[in-house]
Amino acid sequence: MDPLDLVFLGAAPPERFRDAAEFGNARTAWFRKLRETPHWGGVECLVTEAVKLSKGHDLPIDAPTALVLLNARLEHAKPNQRTLAVELRPAALLSDGRFRSGPPEDLVLPVPSAEAVESAKLFRAEPDARVGCRESCVERLRDGLRLLEHVGYSTPNGAFKLLIALYAALVASNDEPVEQLPARALAWAHGLDEASSLIPVVDTIMIAALRDLDIESTISRLFTFPSFLCSASREDQRWHSDSGTDFVILALEFGHSAIKSRDREVMSLGPIASISLKNLERDFETERGRPMEPGDRVFSADDVRELDAEMEKMFELAKIHPAWSNAYLRDNAPLPRLDGSFRAKKDRQDFLESVEKYIIAHPGEAPPDHDSELAKLRGIGAMMTVRMAITDDRFAPQLIGLLDSSAAEEFDEVEVVAEFLAGYAEHLVTVVNEKPDIEEKALEWARLHGGASLAERLRTCIGSDPEDGWLIEPAVLLAIAVADSSR
Repeated sequence: MDPLDLVFLGAAPPERFRDAAEFGNARTAWFRKLRETPHWGGVECLVTEAVKLSKGHDLPIDAPTALVLLNARLEHAKPNQRTLAVELRPAALLSDGRFRSGPPEDLVLPVPSAEAVESAKLFRAEPDARVGCRESCVERLRDGLRLLEHVGYSTPNGAFKLLIALYAALVASNDEPVEQLPARALAWAHGLDEASSLIPVVDTIMIAALRDLDIESTISRLFTFPSFLCSASREDQRWHSDSGTDFVILALEFGHSAIKSRDREVMSLGPIASISLKNLERDFETERGRPMEPGDRVFSADDVRELDAEMEKMFELAKIHPAWSNAYLRDNAPLPRLDGSFRAKKDRQDFLESVEKYIIAHPGEAPPDHDSELAKLRGIGAMMTVRMAITDDRFAPQLIGLLDSSAAEEFDEVEVVAEFLAGYAEHLVTVVNEKPDIEEKALEWARLHGGASLAERLRTCIGSDPEDGWLIEPAVLLAIAVADSSR
């Protein structure tokens, strides 16, 4: 159990829970309701103190020692001493929670229109005929049905199979035992937020299953809900029906980038890394003709060797100190992140030990200046991102959007690209002013990937004083940099 589980457990009496799934659903529902109260600040304080303690002592947040130390720390700090009113305790707030029994058995199911009936027939008859956007619930349902077929899972052919498939596609992790899918699918559906747009979909499936409706007639009813044709929210795609499933999510929400528990370590991805991962998943689906499934690998051993060789070349080009290169390429020690921090205390220790070992073995070489090497590392990261914008027509408009948005101030990896472009701004402005072919290429790229708006912003910057280049927007500088690289 993690700190949030213990808080809920302490507030819950006289409530009793049938199993871990009901406990997890109840806890999640309770914390959702606390968001609208003054106690939410206390929840954030608790999570923050737990993460700080975990990092400081290099302990999982749910380790017994960490929980004891956290209790002592909170007793000493005495944060947010508000008393929890009786009406805010779980027994009062959750008295009518849907997580206990799901939808009412007398729920009136929608009558499908002729168009919905035809859509259901098309869905069943032509597996490759897309009837919704790629991330929509209907298409994810299709993915789930394929996945169940692929793993050879024998499920009932009634409507409940749809709930299992939807859960498998939206929520299930790669290592879940297939025999547990029915129970976990039901627990997930019961625990959805009462405000979720997905509730009409899952409730219809569950009631259709109770009434022994067939799959096609159930799907035709699902097509009456707009949410079935839209993508599910991140919260709806989360497993919450167990202990230990809320803390990490809230820690990330509160701005913590790395959280360690006894069974996993989680790091938040910045927007560039997230986009890159999503594009890799789409490339996989295009190449294989199916979505990624449990056990699939994105990179082969040859790919990894090629990436390592490319990284070594980048290190040489940027003149990264050999102690840093050796730590990463030879000793497999993690480098610092772009903001200079490390994911964990042990990572920092392994890196520094590797650097120290190299310095001792090479007494004639000057030791590295870590600030200088970090700046070079940031430059490498930025160069690789700009290169992706040059070679990947999907990524280019996505990067432009990030540079144009507030993300450049909120996410370090976007800020790194903006800083890199600003550092070359004087050169880029000089080039675009003096070389008409570069101007033409930059305008063409800007129109193609950033639309008329970016092209117009670029046009107004042509003729600017190169010394004022740092004032030019990063997305405009990116268009010039791409054109300049093509010479």
